[in-house]
Amino acid sequence: EKLKRAAAYVIRNQDLDRLGEKGVAEIFERRNKSRAELSRVLLHRKRIPFARTDYSVRGRLLRSLRDLLDRATKLSERNVYIIGVEDSLFDDLWAYAGKIAGQCETAAADGTGEIESWQIISHRLRHEHIPPELRVTYVGHSERAEFVRQLIVRAAASDSNVLILGETGTGKEIIARWIHYHGERQSGHFEAVNCAGIPDYLLESELFGHERGAFTGALKDKIGKWALADGGTLFLDEVGDLSPDHQAKILRVLEDGKIIRVGGGKPVSVNARVIAATNRNLQAMVRLGTFRQDLLYRLRTFLIPAPALHEHPEDIPPIANHLWRKITEDPKVTLPEPVVTELQTRRWPGNAREIKSVLTCVHDLVGLEGMDRQVLCAVLDQQNGD
Repeated sequence: EKLKRAAAYVIRNQDLDRLGEKGVAEIFERRNKSRAELSRVLLHRKRIPFARTDYSVRGRLLRSLRDLLDRATKLSERNVYIIGVEDSLFDDLWAYAGKIAGQCETAAADGTGEIESWQIISHRLRHEHIPPELRVTYVGHSERAEFVRQLIVRAAASDSNVLILGETGTGKEIIARWIHYHGERQSGHFEAVNCAGIPDYLLESELFGHERGAFTGALKDKIGKWALADGGTLFLDEVGDLSPDHQAKILRVLEDGKIIRVGGGKPVSVNARVIAATNRNLQAMVRLGTFRQDLLYRLRTFLIPAPALHEHPEDIPPIANHLWRKITEDPKVTLPEPVVTELQTRRWPGNAREIKSVLTCVHDLVGLEGMDRQVLCAVLDQQNGD
């Protein structure tokens, strides 16, 4: 029966080799490392083509598969493509597929969930012009980075509250500051509060201010960050770390537009746009009862997911070079190619912040001229305790 569309299947390289030994498969070797490589190897084949690959990063394989299937669709080609990968990548793909399936089942069951597929949203957006300075501020050449920039431009053009979700080091505050300084509230103050870095007993004073004598050490009146941000933007970083009591008080301000200083009794009207950020899964916290659902809805009027580097590893070279130029204060310098290659082979749980820390350490140790792959590996091994 003729297929309605092209299909791609990923199997282990060892299983692919067994098919080749039995004469079932005509195996083609992957010979280059561009996104279109699978398309060049597998399209226009009369028989079902098989490809043995040496991919090591899931994102790169998935992008090459998407390119293959997109090109096949444009060519009205309805073949089946079999791609072999190493065991470690196959196991990673299997775990990833299970994770995505679980998220979809959860979203279907309770009608919630974060962005299910950024690709779907991206393809349906009417793409806006991206200012050149934003490409310098939020660095990356990938489709994922471009999608985030599209969201940033749209958020800057609106006055809705924004929630930025992402792991540590994914540029959440960079996004928040861009939205403020390129929006209608740019003439107002940008006030940032780290909800995880301030003790609970001081956070309320930091946010709302206090009257003199409100507590021990309150020697004079203090204007809180929310009042300082009146007419501007209040950035609530690590909002997932708020205590239940503070969640309730912030929700009340979002609903009423009024704050009350600690030790005071007179409400003060405030008009600040709130941008919140967190590395926590707020939807899961809502289900566990540790984060208020009504507060999530108030904050999540406009959602921006800041992707981790493992989701767009092709952006490691431009990000690393951007950071290296800032560290060296040389706008023209670039990292040696072996260094960039080494950076791409590593996992970065701290994302761009971790890369910046490593590059800064190397620069402090050996300077600009001493940077090479050997020194980089030595610093990485030392930091990892090897």
